[in-house]
Amino acid sequence: MNIPIVAGRFICPAGAWKPNGPLQWVQIANAQEKWRRAFGARLFVGLHVNQKPKWTQRDVIDVVKHHWIGGASILKQRGLWLPRARHLEEEPSVQILLVDDATEHKSRKAWARRVIDLAEALRAELKQETIVYEIQDNGITYEAGQIIQKAKKRK
Repeated sequence: MNIPIVAGRFICPAGAWKPNGPLQWVQIANAQEKWRRAFGARLFVGLHVNQKPKWTQRDVIDVVKHHWIGGASILKQRGLWLPRARHLEEEPSVQILLVDDATEHKSRKAWARRVIDLAEALRAELKQETIVYEIQDNGITYEAGQIIQKAKKRK
């Protein structure tokens, strides 16, 4: 795309000036590759275990790198959640953002399975009570839920 630069008089609070010379054209060379379809997902992971600090953003990155092939953004944040104890807790957490251009994973089902597999690994390795997930197809939520810790059988 070409954008003309108008070489007229410029006025600003510091004064005015007029450039000398011919009109210049600037070429913007950023290429665009639009995807026909994109899958996305968000996972929410707490950094506490039993209401005590346990994990860091780095720990989450290491688990993701071990179980996920592809790009991921891992954002540090604070969250409020209502655990089984039923009182609202504030906790440091991370949000994991995943995006795929739908070339490798042709179906939502295959994409969802990969995302849920990652959520299950995060839940188990970081000893979380729950991992909340949202799976998207072209920006529209396709599936949402949580991976929960299985109840232990009593003898």
